[in-house]
Amino acid sequence: MSLYDNIYYAGYFDGEGCIRIQVNKNNSLTMPQHILFCSISSNNKDICESYKLSFGGSVIEAHYKKAGKTFWQWHIASNKAKSFLHTLEPFLKQKRHEALIAVSFQQNRGALGFAQREDVRRQLHVLKNNNKELKDYAKFI
Repeated sequence: MSLYDNIYYAGYFDGEGCIRIQVNKNNSLTMPQHILFCSISSNNKDICESYKLSFGGSVIEAHYKKAGKTFWQWHIASNKAKSFLHTLEPFLKQKRHEALIAVSFQQNRGALGFAQREDVRRQLHVLKNNNKELKDYAKFI
């Protein structure tokens, strides 16, 4: 991919994307798992398909319940999400700090206990919602 492609993808993701750590509480697992996810929702299927073609992941069709309109969602998880964020991070503005935390989380996930993973998930949520820096987690970056 070209530098211009990465800049375009980063700019679009900065405005329309989502970075989150989801807790998978599968009953067959002894302890819930924390999984890094990145996603984009769009009324334009081609945009989601272009992310899938460039970075992997999957595209699903969804529907707004009240409006009855169709939209598409692109999702990528775990190490593929880490690679995606690592590639785009230099070009991100609004989500740059979130991306750095998420990449670090994925790199160190195996060394973190459940409580530490949950703390990072909560702090990422706070950062996303309040656009604050995570001073307590600067050591992960």
